[in-house]
Amino acid sequence: MLQLITTLKKGSWPLIILVTAFLSFFNLGKEELASWDESLYGVNAVEMNQKNDWFNAYYKGKPDDWNVKPPLFNNSVRLSYRVFGYNEFGLRFPSALSAFILVLVFFSWLKK
Repeated sequence: MLQLITTLKKGSWPLIILVTAFLSFFNLGKEELASWDESLYGVNAVEMNQKNDWFNAYYKGKPDDWNVKPPLFNNSVRLSYRVFGYNEFGLRFPSALSAFILVLVFFSWLKK
């Protein structure tokens, strides 16, 4: 761990950013959707887009009582779908972006 901290002091931020970006975004849209939570969140976001509702998740045209989490993730997927289209990359992009930001925040905290 000490070696990692000394490496950060030498200015290896571009390398950390490149490696983190590669690990977060490489082949993001290549694999098919899993049939569990991942596909459910995708359906929720699509139906929220269709109904133009920013607060309630829907599944099969009805309010989704199983997924009662706050709508932040669903809304981020909604926006990602609008930017990238309705595909695997659009569904997975918010999670990858969150992981990328988390790693950068962790390394900036570690540097201090």
